[in-house]
Amino acid sequence: MLWIITDTHIGHKNIIQYCGRPENFGSLVCRNWKKCVAPEDTVIHLGDVAWGDENLQRLTGLPGHKILVRGNHDTKSSLGYMEKGFELVTESITMNIDGMSVLFSHKPIFGHTEDINIHGHQHDLHFEDGMRLYLPMSLEHMDYKPVAVDYDFVHTLKKWVGAWKSRGWVPSVWDVIEFCQNGIGEPLERDYFGTKANRELSPLEIEIDDENSIVIPEEDVYDISRNDNILAVSFRRTPERSDYLKKKSGRALYRIGVGDSKYYIGEYRIREEKKKNDALPADTIFAWMSIYEF
Repeated sequence: MLWIITDTHIGHKNIIQYCGRPENFGSLVCRNWKKCVAPEDTVIHLGDVAWGDENLQRLTGLPGHKILVRGNHDTKSSLGYMEKGFELVTESITMNIDGMSVLFSHKPIFGHTEDINIHGHQHDLHFEDGMRLYLPMSLEHMDYKPVAVDYDFVHTLKKWVGAWKSRGWVPSVWDVIEFCQNGIGEPLERDYFGTKANRELSPLEIEIDDENSIVIPEEDVYDISRNDNILAVSFRRTPERSDYLKKKSGRALYRIGVGDSKYYIGEYRIREEKKKNDALPADTIFAWMSIYEF
């Protein structure tokens, strides 16, 4: 059996406050690992393993063959991690799983060319790139257990990849939680937007043609984030805004103003229109845009 786990951070005390983990999360992870993983199984760890050699040894002494996809906090040499018990240490790894090309990484790899990128790092389930297929993993939503790459997992993954290839479908945060996060927890605000400290807010002006545009005032903007040439924006949904964006979705090129900055946009995608009440305002549009500088 193949298993996936991510961002265990064993011995990292600050993560308790930062991510709302229980005080005993390290013991909880180890106990759950022992219950799930057999000695002959393989575990892909998507990075950020442990603080200090003692805590690292605590994790590598658990059952199973272990592959480390190095995280930003995994600062030892590859040999150092292999001496502690990992059989392979890599920056990323691509595997063929039932005919699908699956890329495993710590951080999301923007612009990847595989069928899907499974990653950790964010400690939440939000996406910065709605143009390709990603599966973010969050230990906080996984009940501090490894996730099994079993028949049900692979079957759902194939449905996702098929829907992406046939019609450009990308999952909602609810889809991600229901798929693989061990069925634990409803979406939190940070699952949609990330941490508040990383947010940028300013008015938006979306211009599809030279004759009309829609202006979204700052008080209606919930989040703006940019990664390379991908711009993610979230704002209050109104019927007019929703209809405008959907009617113009076939356009190949248009413009967006973000505060004083303006960009050409070659492609955009409405990933989700949220209408139910949970951690967010009920009416929210999440849009992803491929941008180019003027």
